[in-house]
Amino acid sequence: MDDLLGAFFFAAATLAALTGWRNSACSRSLKHKQFQVESLERQLAEANLHLGSNSAELTKQMHAERERYQEELSRVESRFRAELAASRSELAFDLFVCERDAPAPKYGREDVNCGITARYQIDNAAGVLRLRLRKSAETSTPLAAPCCHDGLSARLIAQSGLFDVAFVSGFSVAAGRLAKPDVGLLSFGEVMDQSRSIIEAAGDLPIIVDADTGYGNGVNCHRTVSLYAKLGFAGILIEDQEWPKSCGHVGPKRVVNKDEAVARIRAACDARDEVAAMTGQDPIMVFARSDARQAVGLSEALERAQCFADAGADALFVDALESEEEMSALCSVAPAIPKMANNLEGGGKTPLLPRGRLGELGYSIVAYPLSLLGVSIKAMQSALDELAEDRIPDSIPTLGEIRDVVEWPQYDALAAKYSSSKD
Repeated sequence: MDDLLGAFFFAAATLAALTGWRNSACSRSLKHKQFQVESLERQLAEANLHLGSNSAELTKQMHAERERYQEELSRVESRFRAELAASRSELAFDLFVCERDAPAPKYGREDVNCGITARYQIDNAAGVLRLRLRKSAETSTPLAAPCCHDGLSARLIAQSGLFDVAFVSGFSVAAGRLAKPDVGLLSFGEVMDQSRSIIEAAGDLPIIVDADTGYGNGVNCHRTVSLYAKLGFAGILIEDQEWPKSCGHVGPKRVVNKDEAVARIRAACDARDEVAAMTGQDPIMVFARSDARQAVGLSEALERAQCFADAGADALFVDALESEEEMSALCSVAPAIPKMANNLEGGGKTPLLPRGRLGELGYSIVAYPLSLLGVSIKAMQSALDELAEDRIPDSIPTLGEIRDVVEWPQYDALAAKYSSSKD
C-alpha cells in the first residue's frame, strides 16, 4: 500500500512538473509570438508611413499637373474668345463698309448715328456697339458716352441724336436715387430696378451699365451679367474692388487679389457667351475695370488689364490714371481690345483730355460721368433760389416741350388707337 501511494505521489509530482514546464514553454512561445506580432506591426506602420508619404507626394504632383493643364486650357480658351470677338467685330465693320452705299437688303436695320446711313445684319444693341467701337478704332475718334442715372436722363441723351452710346454711372445712380455717395450702399435689386427704367427710356441707343463688382463672388457676377444681358444692355462694367466699393477717385482703394479679380471676369465672359448662345444674338460686351492703380500701383493695374484681356474681356478700363503717360501705357496692353477713358468733370485724378487726343493715345470710348448730374444739381439749386424770391425760373421749358420729352404725344396716339367706341 505504501508503495502504491508513493508511486501515485511520484506520478502526480511528475505530472505537475511536466505541466509547469509546458506552461512555461507555452508562455515563452506566446511571448515570442507577441514579439513577432509587435515587430510585424512596427514594420507595417513604417511601410504605411512610407506609402503615405509617397502617396501624398504623388497626389501633390497630380494636383500640380492638373493645375498646369487647367491653366493651359484657360489660356487657349481666352485666346479663342478674343479671336472670336475680334472676328465678330471685323465682320460687322466689313458689313458696314460693303453695304453702306448698297440698296437696302430684305433684312437688317438702319443706323443713322454712325455719321453715315448704313444697313447691316445686327439685331441688338450689343452688336451695334461693337460696330461703332470698331469704326471708332478705324478713325481714331472715341465714342462720347454721357452718363445717365434715370429714365429721364437716358431719354434726353437718346432724343438728342448726338451720341452713339450712353453709360449708366454708379456714382450718378447713387446720387439720384438715394442722394448718397457711391460707396456700395445701393443693392443689386435697386440698381437693376433703375436700369430697367433706363433701358426702356433709351430706345435703340446702346447702353453700358456699371455693375460694380458683380455684387459678390464669381457666381454672383455670372448671374448679374446674365440678367443684364437678357435686359438688352449693350455692355456691362465689372471691377476688381473689394465690397463695399468706392468711387475710383475718392478715398482709399482696396482691391481683391488678382486670381479673384480674373475669376470675376471669366464668370462674366462665360455668362456673356451662354446668353448669346441661348438667344442667337450678339453677346453683351464685358468692360473689365481695375482700380489697382490707386490701391497698389500702375504696374499691377496694367498686369491685371492684360489678365482680364486673356480671360476674354471685350474692353479694358483702369480708373484714376494720373498722367497722359499712364493713359498711353494702358493702350499698349492688348492693343486689339478697345480701351475706355473716364473724363471725370469737376476734378479727378485723371487728366481731362479732348477726344482727339484720346484717339491719338488709342482710346475708343470716353465716359462723362457727372455732366448731366452736375448741371441738374446746379439748375435745381438755381430754380429753388428763384422760387424763393417769388420768381418763375427763366430757363424752364414750356409744358409742350416737357410733354415731348416724356413722349406724351406717343401716348395720346396709342390711347386713340386702342380706345373703344364708348371712350
